[in-house]
Amino acid sequence: MENNVLAAVISGILGGGVVSALLTQILQKKKTQADISRVEAETEHLQTQTLLLQKELKGVQSEVNITQEKINTLVKYTLAFYLLEHLSKLYHHDEVYRYDPNPRFERDLRLLRDLGYLELFHIRDLRAGDKLVDKINLTPLGKLLVELREQGEGCK
Repeated sequence: MENNVLAAVISGILGGGVVSALLTQILQKKKTQADISRVEAETEHLQTQTLLLQKELKGVQSEVNITQEKINTLVKYTLAFYLLEHLSKLYHHDEVYRYDPNPRFERDLRLLRDLGYLELFHIRDLRAGDKLVDKINLTPLGKLLVELREQGEGCK
């Protein structure tokens, strides 16, 4: 802005012409070079900030990965093996997995349902010998638990 005012004053004094045009050109060039230097400095600063943020992001990602592994481990082992067996048989569509009307079996199924691993069903609707893969479905959480557990054990 100052350069434009200065160029206008000089141009007015000199009455325009070639000298005025040259002076305006020189002043504009200096302004452009200053702008370029300022933009270069800002760019360098932004690049430095970007590198710092990328480094910080890697650290945060590492912490997230460690935390996710801990969560996966906790989830994998929150259920006793005999309860997981029920889920695994349903997950793998085990055709020989049949309903056995005894208190322990019913308790296991109710618990798995109540924990959110099995979709809603009623024990009273089951008959002795029913193929459970046709009667009971895993929830997404039930599927995830089986997958996490088998992944941790190197199964299937």
